[in-house]
Amino acid sequence: MYNENMKILEFYGNEYTIGQQIGSHFKDILQAQASVYEKYLEKEYIAAYITGELDILRRDMPGIYDELMGRGEGSGVRPELITLMTSCEVTAKENGCTTVIVRKEDGTVLFSHNEDEDDFTKENSAVIVYHYDDIDVYAYTNAWKLPGSADGWNSRGMVFTSNYLFYDDPDPDRVSRYIAAGAVYRAGSVDEAADMVRNMKTASPFSINIFDTNEKKAVNIERDLDTCYITQIEGKYSRSNHFLMREAKSSVSSDYRLARTRELLMQKEIRALKDITDILDDTGEDEDHTVHIPGIIETHGRTVINLAVDSNDRVVTIRNFLDDTTAQFRL
Repeated sequence: MYNENMKILEFYGNEYTIGQQIGSHFKDILQAQASVYEKYLEKEYIAAYITGELDILRRDMPGIYDELMGRGEGSGVRPELITLMTSCEVTAKENGCTTVIVRKEDGTVLFSHNEDEDDFTKENSAVIVYHYDDIDVYAYTNAWKLPGSADGWNSRGMVFTSNYLFYDDPDPDRVSRYIAAGAVYRAGSVDEAADMVRNMKTASPFSINIFDTNEKKAVNIERDLDTCYITQIEGKYSRSNHFLMREAKSSVSSDYRLARTRELLMQKEIRALKDITDILDDTGEDEDHTVHIPGIIETHGRTVINLAVDSNDRVVTIRNFLDDTTAQFRL
């Protein structure tokens, strides 16, 4: 593993004990964040949603429930607030991530993703490694978000990135997409991951890109409230944060990023991983808005990290733009 001082936090145990360790490590940050989120629980309908979400997790996703409980214990923050912090539907959180995937004629898959966030900082974010008995799960995330909210990979050779979809009417009887998506990070194949996503009932839609470096197979799954749309990646593919499989609203930034990556993919001959990371490093603006793909700027949606993988060498490279560090992890 090549590492230029990137923050990499490693924890060992079961879901509860790892959650406890993470909560303890980020205790000050979580307590400060909790003080900001307290106001949400004063609203009866939000408090009822969080109570219902915890009931569903306890029944259907006990591992995730245990991690949330552990984080609460380690940080001294009550579980309802820990759960609220990672329930983006309540706080109307929207991100601006972009993914590019190319399958070359020789079968090689090149895969890269920009994570655009406005609440990740050098202090609150890291590559967090979950060392379970049967699998290691790696997730780039911050103090109050579980694996699944951004991107990650596991010791079975699977890589995952997410693009969250614009949607106005979340289902209050389901769990947050940020929480549910984390379960997929344990999958050992594209088929297993796809089955997990098909069976999820999330409060709002999301898109997940799944790359099996063992089989050199990549898919995108768009998870609507009631439907899954699965796209097998052949040739050149890109996506951003809006529906591709049905008509729905999107943002100017998301529209731009999708159009720009497609334009550059058509213009360029893609021979190596750098050719697609160069596409994700493009910046630009339209007539009315400054919009960007990596855009290292202090506004909503600045790019915080780039993840890149070539199926031939099976190495995950992370470039962290917040502290200008790079790390590589062999799958």
